[in-house]
Amino acid sequence: KNSKITFNNTSELINEFKSNKIFLLSDISGEGKTSIFQQLANNLKNASPFKWVQFVDLKSHTSVFRRALNFSSIDEVERFLTDDLLKLDAGNRTVFMHTFRTNNTVLLYDEMSEISHVHGDFVLNLITAISNLTDNFQLVSTRPPIVSKIESKLSVSAHKMIELNKVQRYKFLIGFIVQEIDANKSNQAFWDYFEKTDNLTGFNVLNYKFN
Repeated sequence: KNSKITFNNTSELINEFKSNKIFLLSDISGEGKTSIFQQLANNLKNASPFKWVQFVDLKSHTSVFRRALNFSSIDEVERFLTDDLLKLDAGNRTVFMHTFRTNNTVLLYDEMSEISHVHGDFVLNLITAISNLTDNFQLVSTRPPIVSKIESKLSVSAHKMIELNKVQRYKFLIGFIVQEIDANKSNQAFWDYFEKTDNLTGFNVLNYKFN
């Protein structure tokens, strides 16, 4: 099993999971696991544009976690990922299959603890099959109540975020907001939302838009 570690930024996380095919992150609700995973996905895309990096919000895909699949072959895994989970068109399906077969895919599964145990077992079987059949990277976030079960099933030890002080949290929040702004410069609904919440964040996003 992996040694338990703590981390306080995504660069440390990237360096750590390079030597492991499965990375498990466990912490209580509200500590920023989803934000960390979203920022990590963006960082990975920027650092390795040839990789397919996919953030998966597990609770939004439970309808496809009901099938009785054993995932006994890489073809079966690919069909589930491309057709059922990601619902890719023909062009993107070809690209994904190439990156998957060449071990250039990173899958980030967010909040295992927010889906039922039946759906969770399905996802764990999927993760195990991908790990057994390929060398692609997989990252999973969850909460402490079910972490022991996941550690046992995946044969990994959970990692936990260190507690950030007020200044560190503020810097992380600002970095995440700036990242979202860069990704949504042409999305008017995004700007309308931030115009209403500017005073709450303390960050003038409307000025940033034109800089």
